Amino acid sequence: MLQPPSFFMNIDKAGHEKRLTAGLKLFVQEFSRIKDTLEALHFIYGNGSHWWLCTLSFASEEFQIRDGLTLSPPPFRDSFEFVFKKFLDIDLKSWKIVRSECPQQNDSNNCGIIALGAMEQLCSRGIVEIWSQKNSSKFRMMWLRRMVEKHIHATKVLAEIERASLYERSQVWCNFN
Repeated sequence: MLQPPSFFMNIDKAGHEKRLTAGLKLFVQEFSRIKDTLEALHFIYGNGSHWWLCTLSFASEEFQIRDGLTLSPPPFRDSFEFVFKKFLDIDLKSWKIVRSECPQQNDSNNCGIIALGAMEQLCSRGIVEIWSQKNSSKFRMMWLRRMVEKHIHATKVLAEIERASLYERSQVWCNFN
């Protein structure tokens, strides 16, 4: 299960406010439907200057951290323990925090690409090329191309919706989702 970049911020906010926040309601609903078959939950954590890939492994009961610089992520455990216990009835207190294998960068600007590549590697069961310093430019272009293509697709869909009648808009929206 993949989560958007805002996922950690929403978990952290709910943990500090001790309540289910609007940003987590959809996650709690979706997670509740699939939790019995879920192996792992992946999310990118960024603090403004560095990115980590974090995985909650339900199979091994671990918080797995992947990081191209082997820096320690900011504290996150308390917020996760609160949210998962309070809203999902899952106790994470005994889970270990482990550092999982990850390609290492020798600069200060590839952490995001490494985190995205590691997530893709995990989700594809290892059938994609692994990031290395040697192919870092190739990976940057690949992710840029993906973002541009997604933006172009979304722009086309929005343009179709704007041109359509109300009935047609509902049909376009249904086909897009």
